[in-house]
Amino acid sequence: MPTLPFFVLATMAGFVARTSAKAEKTALAEEAQIAAREETEEENIERYLQVDPLEIEIGYSLIPLVDEEQGGDLLHRITAIRKQCAIELGIIIPPIRIRDNISLEPDKYVIKIRGVEVAEGRILMSRLLALSSEPTSQKLEGIPTKDPAFNLPALWIPVHLKDKAEKMNYTVVEPDAVLATHLREVIKNHAHEILNRQNVHELIENVKKENTTVVEELVPNLLTIGQIQKVLQNLLREKVPIRDLVTILEVLADHAATTKDTDVLTEYVRHALAKTIYKSYVSTDGVLYAMVLEPRLENLLTENLNQNKEMGLNLEPHLLKQLYSKIKLLADTMSNRGNTPLILCSPMIRLYFKRLIEMAFPQIVVLSYSEIPPDVEIQSIGTIGLDNEN
Repeated sequence: MPTLPFFVLATMAGFVARTSAKAEKTALAEEAQIAAREETEEENIERYLQVDPLEIEIGYSLIPLVDEEQGGDLLHRITAIRKQCAIELGIIIPPIRIRDNISLEPDKYVIKIRGVEVAEGRILMSRLLALSSEPTSQKLEGIPTKDPAFNLPALWIPVHLKDKAEKMNYTVVEPDAVLATHLREVIKNHAHEILNRQNVHELIENVKKENTTVVEELVPNLLTIGQIQKVLQNLLREKVPIRDLVTILEVLADHAATTKDTDVLTEYVRHALAKTIYKSYVSTDGVLYAMVLEPRLENLLTENLNQNKEMGLNLEPHLLKQLYSKIKLLADTMSNRGNTPLILCSPMIRLYFKRLIEMAFPQIVVLSYSEIPPDVEIQSIGTIGLDNEN
């Protein structure tokens, strides 16, 4: 029977073909799984390359701050802070990532901007922070500390002492409010670092909806987004709000045809925003308290600047040391009086003088006389000068 061998061969051939096809499908499936796994791993690796604009890392004992089921109110406070910064500063603060970090001490937190730590603090979850605005002879039980936002003396007190502390004129703050206040101050102090080109583009597009002409005149014919960003960063670095962006863009459009120097353009903008700037520092009695530069020092600085404007002010070390010493003495006097430490000087040297002292005194405000209206009363707290032998 000749057909039997052929039947067997045909059956075996079919079996081999099916087995081969099945093996091929299995191999393809395995290859697909490997490719998918590699793609997922690649995506996970890329995730580590992403840097958050703003981030808070917390120790494990602080996790209840962000857990609403445990009464945590920090997330709501952060939302309020972002709105407040938009109103006060004129910038949109990006979402803030909060994550726990087991490598941190349990009661510690750090605040990062683009992956770099810029501030830290500690919170005792079972206590309240008590701050006194003035010295008191009465003693209050608590653990001595510093308020992380303003570096003021404070106490971590037991919860049951809250009423007693308030009767003693202490300001008593909940743990989540401590962190939220610190975050708000960090944002104010580092707003210029947070503002990137994309943020500036979005702000300009928002202005363009109702003020098309100035935007089309300015961008990109006169200035780039990057140049406008530098002007806005200069303003924010000195705590000048950029909310009135229409005025800022109008001023830039007026002057950008004659100069592209962003420092010079910033000074033009400051002059236009003078009312906004000085009002932040006028006391409740309508007086602007300030330190002023001795004429001899101001002349020295002006001559120094004229010699090499591109390099800025460049004083000899012993003169700089003298200058810092005089500034610190008067700045402490102003702070103790409840005034914002502020220096008045000529418009020509204002920006350069600010940069000369900002590393040592980042919180000192430097205004020019041209930024103060004639009807504002100025009261000098003291004069900054150099020793007679110099």
